[in-house]
Amino acid sequence: MSDEIPKNIENILTDDEEIEKTFNLTGYKVYATNKRLIERRKRRIRDFDYNHISSITYESKPSWRLILIGVLVIIVGIWIRDLTNDMLSWVVIIIGLAFAIGAIFIKKERVKIDVVGLRDAIPYHGDREELDSLLYLVRQNKVLVAASQKKENTENSAINLIKQLAELRDKGVLTQEEFEQKKGQVLRDMD
Repeated sequence: MSDEIPKNIENILTDDEEIEKTFNLTGYKVYATNKRLIERRKRRIRDFDYNHISSITYESKPSWRLILIGVLVIIVGIWIRDLTNDMLSWVVIIIGLAFAIGAIFIKKERVKIDVVGLRDAIPYHGDREELDSLLYLVRQNKVLVAASQKKENTENSAINLIKQLAELRDKGVLTQEEFEQKKGQVLRDMD
């Protein structure tokens, strides 16, 4: 898989970081690793740790541009009908209706990612399956990273507490037996 990953992306990966999936989205290539999202747009690269992503939502909206084009074409058709009253005007009106009605069924789909520190959400457009997969993967990795950090914080606080107990033992405030008892209690509480 590493031969598919560009060198500039490969070079920014940490030793324990692996790319889980690559997404080909409109204008972007997004690499989901076990730690963060890395997006590449032309030569620009940005990355977002999963714990900095505050929310991720999926949106599906009708294409307002196509509806507007359809309405404008209908207006032109009506205008032509008023001027010439021939068959061409009806063809133009029908084409306008097709645009307007078709736009209701042609959905503009995107995933919006809110990142702490960024003013605006990051919109990713693309294929429905790609967007669904991105949404699922980010949500899953946010949970995994949060659980990992919670475990790491618990382990760090337990280590610090044991160090403090050792200092108290070394100063003579605790006996070796009291130290071992308290240390065992801290380790049991960690599980």
